[in-house]
Amino acid sequence: MPPAGTARTTWLAHWHGLELAFQYNLPVIGVLKDVRSHLCSMGDVFDCSIRKQIAGKAMWLRLYPRRPITCKTESVHVDSDRLVPESMQGYARRLEASVIAAQNQSAEERSARLLAAPPHPRRLQLMTVGFERNPDVVVEVLLRANGICELCKLPAPFVRRLDGSPYLEVHHRTRLADGGEDTVGNAVAVCPNCHRKAHYG
Repeated sequence: MPPAGTARTTWLAHWHGLELAFQYNLPVIGVLKDVRSHLCSMGDVFDCSIRKQIAGKAMWLRLYPRRPITCKTESVHVDSDRLVPESMQGYARRLEASVIAAQNQSAEERSARLLAAPPHPRRLQLMTVGFERNPDVVVEVLLRANGICELCKLPAPFVRRLDGSPYLEVHHRTRLADGGEDTVGNAVAVCPNCHRKAHYG
């Protein structure tokens, strides 16, 4: 039963997220929200453990504070963005957004968080789907490039330790995830910088 004042669709999304977290043993993060200001702070973040009861129709969350609680609160809001399986690209985008947000804050704010941050990172379970690549496509594209990046036209930045060949990476013009073909015509040999630029630039 959703708590009073909670939109049913939002509550169901949180419930579904908790179900996934319980099923895949994913980390759950809880954030306390101040009832009056409706604001949260990094000082009110909790690691959560989940226990199911009543034939899967109820759940208990146990909160383990990361730092002392700084606000008075009467409700708990669970950050559902961290509950569902996440792709490597999704995590990379989220990390990049967090870095940009940190850059836009003051040095004092970052220093305060760094002092309170644990020295060892938490483990995340990242879900990913891969494709079985055709090795002949890789070989033909690398031979065609002949050690020269096909985007910036500069020589490969170094050679492979294994066989001394120029180090280039094979990039698909139309991503396989977007329905692109694993063919020589849809692939280019690129240096690591151009490869990153193609994905994140």
